Amino acid sequence: MYERILELFVAAGTPIAALVAALIAHRFGAIQADIARRQVSIADDAGLTARNKLRMDMYQERMQVYKAVRNLFGQFGVNGKISHDDEVQYLEGIASARWVFGKEVDTFLSTKLWGAIAAYIAAHNSYDEHANTNARADAARNKADRRAELLSMKEEVDTLFARFMEFEQ
Repeated sequence: MYERILELFVAAGTPIAALVAALIAHRFGAIQADIARRQVSIADDAGLTARNKLRMDMYQERMQVYKAVRNLFGQFGVNGKISHDDEVQYLEGIASARWVFGKEVDTFLSTKLWGAIAAYIAAHNSYDEHANTNARADAARNKADRRAELLSMKEEVDTLFARFMEFEQ
């Protein structure tokens, strides 16, 4: 009788072992699938973080260009003139404009606005207090016109930059 029971256990042992192995394999598979789902979630979060960092870096770089332009206007508004250091800071500040804003903004800053700056500096430097009255009056008028032209560009600068300076969500 014990032999029959022993034969039954021996005969049932292989299927039971196979069943236990299948259950263990299924459980490990479920654990691996859960780990994979978590990795996908982590990768999505990492991608979102990377996109946000890129947007923040781009915003900060754009802000540096914008500050260089606004600082020039600030110095000009306070001092009524543009020094050589102001020119250098402006040119260094807008150096990356093409890459962070595009060709339109770069062309505006390096051609139109820089042209107005250069025209004002030339008018300022051509004013001679010792010249005759008519020449002084013409030079003063030219300087005032160049100053008004340059100051009127502040609003255009703000409008041009506005579409790029809002931090995206």
